[in-house]
Amino acid sequence: MEIQLASITTEQLEARTKDYRDDAIDVYWVLGKAAAASPHNKNWCKDTLGGFFEVVFTEHNEHLDITLLDEEEPHDGDAQSADHGAGAATGDRADATAVVA
Repeated sequence: MEIQLASITTEQLEARTKDYRDDAIDVYWVLGKAAAASPHNKNWCKDTLGGFFEVVFTEHNEHLDITLLDEEEPHDGDAQSADHGAGAATGDRADATAVVA
């Protein structure tokens, strides 16, 4: 699983994914901040890998919500989630949402 927050191109995603696969490593992308801002990155992950996780940082929360959604389901904060507060840093809130095709 690679967490990518900085800007990245789909060509770089493809090259990194190939490198992982060449080493027999399963690839799961977690996109956030600049990496998630690109619809090309999200579409590439959906088309190539069947989905991705997205992490969104917000203020004033102390837990990590991880939600797995079908593509048709809207992400509305009330979706079923698992609270993983024990391992999360305090201060910022990180919501990670899996997007599947």
